[in-house]
Amino acid sequence: MYDVFLTKKTNLCIWLEKQDRISMNTMYYYKLCVKVLSLCVSLRMCGCYEALDGGNTADALVDFTGGVSEPMDLTENGFKEDEEKRSELFERVLKVHERGGLISCSIKATTAADMEAKLSCGLVKGHAYAVTDVRRVRLGHGLMAYFRSDKLTMIRMRNPWGEKEWNGPWSDSSEEWKKVSNNEREKIGVTVQDDGEF
Repeated sequence: MYDVFLTKKTNLCIWLEKQDRISMNTMYYYKLCVKVLSLCVSLRMCGCYEALDGGNTADALVDFTGGVSEPMDLTENGFKEDEEKRSELFERVLKVHERGGLISCSIKATTAADMEAKLSCGLVKGHAYAVTDVRRVRLGHGLMAYFRSDKLTMIRMRNPWGEKEWNGPWSDSSEEWKKVSNNEREKIGVTVQDDGEF
């Protein structure tokens, strides 16, 4: 974890490493720092907070972390038709997640009217979702599940609004979860509530 200090005289942000354990007061402090940092950036780059207009998640991650982004358009690269490409993509996303990388995703909005349009599947066009977990989930119940090699590749996402979730297959209360044991569901942290994570 990092501590953010905004120096008044030089307008610099200094990131310092913190201990792994975080108290509730420190958690509140981090949330406050993120808000202060976003306000400082908006003032610096746009003149005022109201002038911000959505933006690009990849650009924001680069601006806030100084890291490198690698945007991928899944519609243009043939992932829908090619199982091997999807498998390679999952391995890449899994590797980035295991190494602590920040991953986000969205559905491209083609027009201004499309922005923030809610789809029948529960997702919102032009809206950024954070990837919170990437893993292979073991299918089946009981002892036989451990001897079978049936695993499903899954990516868990979160809507930063804390509401409006995916409502299709493998959504929080869908029938598909009956294929997964209670123990496995607990292990991966499946919750059936409208918390924005799916």
